[in-house]
Amino acid sequence: EVNDLNDGRRGLYGVGIITAALAFGGEDPGTAYEAKAESWNGTSWTEVGDLNTARERMAGSGTYTLALAFGGQTSTQLAVTEDWNGASWTATTSIPAVRQEMAGWGLTSTAGAIVGGTQDGPNITAETLEWDGTSWTAGGDYPSVLKYSTAFGSSNSAIVAGGENATAKIGICAHYNGTSWTEVAELTTT
Repeated sequence: EVNDLNDGRRGLYGVGIITAALAFGGEDPGTAYEAKAESWNGTSWTEVGDLNTARERMAGSGTYTLALAFGGQTSTQLAVTEDWNGASWTATTSIPAVRQEMAGWGLTSTAGAIVGGTQDGPNITAETLEWDGTSWTAGGDYPSVLKYSTAFGSSNSAIVAGGENATAKIGICAHYNGTSWTEVAELTTT
C-alpha cells in the first residue's frame, strides 16, 4: 500500500506510469460528481487543475503531463472531450455520440482511442473511435459489444481485455493494430 488519493471516489480514470500518473473525475458516493484531478509522483498525490466538467465512468489516454478525458456521465451521458496540458483542462472536439463505461488507450494527447461503452442510453457498442488530436474517426469494430473493459498500449497497438456485454461478463482479450481487432486470448477468469 502506498499513499492514498487526497479525495476518495469511485468511477475515476487514470493515465501514466507507476512514478508519474494522473487520476481524474469520479464520484464521491452519495454526494457529487467530481472534477478533481490529482498527480502522482511515485510517492504522493497532489491536487492539480480540475476538469471543466465533473463526471464519472469516462475513459482517457496519454500521460500525466499530456492527457485526454473522454465522455462519461453525470445524471446523463456525456460526449465531452477535454485535453490536459500539464496545468489545466481545455474542452476540445466531443465524441460523435454520448458514451460512458468505455475503454480508452494511447500514449499521447494527440493519438488516442476508445472502444465499447454504453452509448445513447442503454445501448452497448463494439465501435472503436480514434482521436488524432483534433477529430474523431471510426476504427474497426471490436469482436463483441462491451463495457467496463480495460485497455493499454499505443493508438495503433493496444490490448483490450474483459468487461461485460449485454448479458454477461466476458473474458475476451483482443489486439488492435490501428485498423482492426484480432482475438489473442481469453482471460482465465471473466
